[in-house]
Amino acid sequence: MHPMLNIAIRAVRKAGNIIIKNYEIIRSIKINEINNLNVIQAIKLKVESSIIEVIHKAYPQHTIYTEIGNHIIINNQDILWIVEPLDCMHNFIKGLPNFSISITLIIKDRIEVSVVYAPILNELFSAVRGQGAQLNGYRLRCNNTVNLKGILLSVSCLFGKRDIFKKYINKIIKIFDHENIDFRRTGSIGLDMAYVAAGRLDGYFHIGLRPWNFSASELLIRESGGLITDFNGKEYCINSENIIAANPYILKSLLLVLNKNN
Repeated sequence: MHPMLNIAIRAVRKAGNIIIKNYEIIRSIKINEINNLNVIQAIKLKVESSIIEVIHKAYPQHTIYTEIGNHIIINNQDILWIVEPLDCMHNFIKGLPNFSISITLIIKDRIEVSVVYAPILNELFSAVRGQGAQLNGYRLRCNNTVNLKGILLSVSCLFGKRDIFKKYINKIIKIFDHENIDFRRTGSIGLDMAYVAAGRLDGYFHIGLRPWNFSASELLIRESGGLITDFNGKEYCINSENIIAANPYILKSLLLVLNKNN
């Protein structure tokens, strides 16, 4: 096993234990919405701190970037860990098990290792550049669907990014109007994209990106045989407003539908 993957897995497993302990507790707390969010932030900080502790114990000179604000600058600027402590807070609050923790390792601007972990479901997705993607140790491949008939897609937009969603609404309507396409969404960006890598979903659309939401799943998609582009078919980059992830056949067909009569 890649030594840094081993550390990432150790970190998400430890963080997952914190999530599991608080999963039922949070449902029993009778508090107003503001305090509820404060409690969730405290849990996310615990998770972040746990992950940071594991990584820095093994690699004290590495840089870690986290969602909540523990942006740590150390000596080695060539190595960056991106941490998402709780992807889909609302599912967690409501007691739905579809949320995840993710860690991404970037070395010299290339994603080398990624982990997406759903602690309640006990599903651990992982990938190492050039070595494939796995779910609980078993090799992952995108499905081999070649046409759009009967496919399952996930479409999502980050809360607070509705203005960007409106910008692309006409393109999305083209997909909704296409015959025999159905839709699913877990609420967790990391899990939806991991499900594409596992062949559970045929494709994924996202509008309004943030790097900690997406980076781990990018490698999962690529290492399972999928492709990622923006709505114009250009290769995804960190500044992209939108993405499509699917196997090469489905991706090509979806791009044709999206850009028809443009």
